[in-house]
Amino acid sequence: MEWVIVVAQLLPYVVELMKIVEKLFANHAKTGPQKKELVENAVKAVVADKPPIVRTKAVEAISDIIDVTAGYLFPHDNIEDTVR
Repeated sequence: MEWVIVVAQLLPYVVELMKIVEKLFANHAKTGPQKKELVENAVKAVVADKPPIVRTKAVEAISDIIDVTAGYLFPHDNIEDTVR
């Protein structure tokens, strides 16, 4: 269950990073997958020293969290523009 602790510790930073990445891509349409990949790669770098199962579970959980929170943090008129 170490991965749960890791996710809980990373969550506020992930949300802030999502906000930064959103600003970086502000003038670019349909970049949701690229933004998500950028945040996920940052998470992978942070958890690189953790045991493999912790890394895998933490990245999977953060990926799901990105999917869920992106629509709330960055609402769009068109649902297709949100991060998937």
